[in-house]
Amino acid sequence: MKSVRTIVTASVAVGVSIAALGLSPAAAQVATSVYIVAVGDIACDPSPVGDPNYAPAFNNGDGTKDGCRHKAVGAAVIAARPDEFWALGDNQYFNGTFAKYMESYDTAFGPLKSITRPIPGNHEWKDLTLPTKPGSGYFTYFGPASHPETNGTYSFDTGDWHVLAINDNLCDALHPCGDGSALAQWIATDMAANQKPCTVAMWHHPLWSLGEAHKGGYGPLVPVWNQLHGLGVDMVLTGHDHNYVRTKALGKATVDPADPAKVAPPTLDPNGMVEFVIGTGGVDNYAASAATAQVLAPYLAAYQVGKPSPGLFGAGGFHLKADRYTFSYLPAANSAPFAESGGRTCRRATNGSPQDVPGESTTTTPTTLAQQSVTWAPTNTSVQATSATGGTIIPSPKATTSGDGAINYGVTSEGTTGCTVDAVKGVIRYSSAGQCEVTAVAAATAKHAEASQAVVFTIGATATVAKPDITAVQPTSGPRAGGTTITITGHNFAGTTKVTIGGKSAKFEAIDDAQISAIVPPGKQTAPVAIVVTVGGPRGAATAPGAYTYEADAVTGATTPAAASAVPVSAAPDATALGNPEAARTLAPGLRLLSRADALRVSPTVLKRPSAAFPGTAPTVRVKAGAPFSLSVGGQEAGQIVTVRASIRGTSVSLGAARVDAKGRVQVPAVVMTRAGVLTLSLTTSSSGKRGYVKVLVVK
Repeated sequence: MKSVRTIVTASVAVGVSIAALGLSPAAAQVATSVYIVAVGDIACDPSPVGDPNYAPAFNNGDGTKDGCRHKAVGAAVIAARPDEFWALGDNQYFNGTFAKYMESYDTAFGPLKSITRPIPGNHEWKDLTLPTKPGSGYFTYFGPASHPETNGTYSFDTGDWHVLAINDNLCDALHPCGDGSALAQWIATDMAANQKPCTVAMWHHPLWSLGEAHKGGYGPLVPVWNQLHGLGVDMVLTGHDHNYVRTKALGKATVDPADPAKVAPPTLDPNGMVEFVIGTGGVDNYAASAATAQVLAPYLAAYQVGKPSPGLFGAGGFHLKADRYTFSYLPAANSAPFAESGGRTCRRATNGSPQDVPGESTTTTPTTLAQQSVTWAPTNTSVQATSATGGTIIPSPKATTSGDGAINYGVTSEGTTGCTVDAVKGVIRYSSAGQCEVTAVAAATAKHAEASQAVVFTIGATATVAKPDITAVQPTSGPRAGGTTITITGHNFAGTTKVTIGGKSAKFEAIDDAQISAIVPPGKQTAPVAIVVTVGGPRGAATAPGAYTYEADAVTGATTPAAASAVPVSAAPDATALGNPEAARTLAPGLRLLSRADALRVSPTVLKRPSAAFPGTAPTVRVKAGAPFSLSVGGQEAGQIVTVRASIRGTSVSLGAARVDAKGRVQVPAVVMTRAGVLTLSLTTSSSGKRGYVKVLVVK
């Protein structure tokens, strides 16, 4: 039995109570040994436009001796027959769109999907198809296993181990994950409920690694490491750096005093945690920094040196037992020679005095696998050709299996129809009327043998066109500046070529035959507009009149001239600005957001924002502790949406978002600081990601 606990999203204010997270103690489990395999930085870009590093190595998916070896690594993982596979991020390069996942990652690791516990890397999080929806391809591919409802951070139990899977892309200089953060609160509550004798954490960015590209480590994770160290966690599994590193037992971490974005060399602690870097999933290898290797050598138990040819590709295999773990490196076929194994008892299970133990060999020769059955009973086995030149069939429903193999489709006999299978889009294509036989194959996995089921499709000579239609749109409104991501639900969206909103083309991604995700373009209307989805061929277009409404621009209220402090006056600021709630609420110690009623008594101070986007060049405004104030910051692009965050004493919270008015000003919601100190406001433009800063000096 396995239990799962999830984390609140990073945008939730620190003031949320732990009880609201809905966490509960894990159920008691029977002691058992679980075998898991873990690796990150896996699949190359199948269409590397703008990604020249991997274009030559992709080689139609077969890779070369030095890169794009995801198929070889996938084969090694499957042969090891794991109970679970942990994907350590950057599972799909260069940007993890759903289409690229299907074209590259799925061809090698698809058979492991049902036993996969994933975390996202920086490449999946920067999904260039929908930049306003980080991780969209990753969440679509892995589905519920990726926990999109909590931005990808979750926990679970496996055997006698508790596992924390953390999306560390949400930790950075502007969104620290230290004391008081939502992540820190979740970790504390999750570990308080943990009844297991052993614990492992996995995230993407290592604190210490050797590759030239990432030799400085990742400073924002220092407080996370230190919190887990204090709570008795045994090891941390990471990727990101395309090499292999295992550290000795380490103590608490510190940031580099010369650069807080980096990590200082570690300290040894015989009772501490061990970090693994397993970034050899297939993409390529990074050469080790000789200088970094020299500095870190006293703290490392094993690591890859240089950039071998052929490259080092493979994964880490871990036996998770009742009071210890053992591990061994699993090289892929034709990889550089590399042998590494060992083990360690758990900190909790030994009352804080863990000891190194020998590793154990891993058998990778498949034994007799259990047979699985495949059933496939499409309701549309008899269809009409959509045109004289052919068309497509969408299997409905898709094949199901009693095992855990991924379903792939293949043509057994083309017959007279010339039919083929488009595995990426999940459709059957035909060129003329007649019959064709298609086979659904459940791929072999570590536990089940391959199995298949065939079905014959009959395509009639006359066409009955399956027209698209739109049944729902969510959300149904947004600002005239555009940028809102909407979901369009309906039928027969396969082959969509264009989406327009209010007559303007929108960027879109067809998630499946019944769902499209689109980014709303800017619009001039303030009335409901139509959404039109156009599908290729003779199927035409689906129109939803008045399905989306552009909201009227906020009315800019009176402002006072630029001044050194905010002065309460009777003139009302923009009461429709986003971020002003109906009721006041406390965001962090010393910081309170005013209600709309209270905010109406505050006039904003007008500030000029400099073009440089660095905290050191930020303008500073002085206010008195306990006095409500608001800021109207100039130098913005009219019509844009700007997200505003406040940082105080290492805690970062969201104040909401506001629209830039015609004068290029954006209004920060009215707040009160009850303590003296420095408050830093960051303003991020949604469309470009550009940031500006304002410092607020709060005096008594």
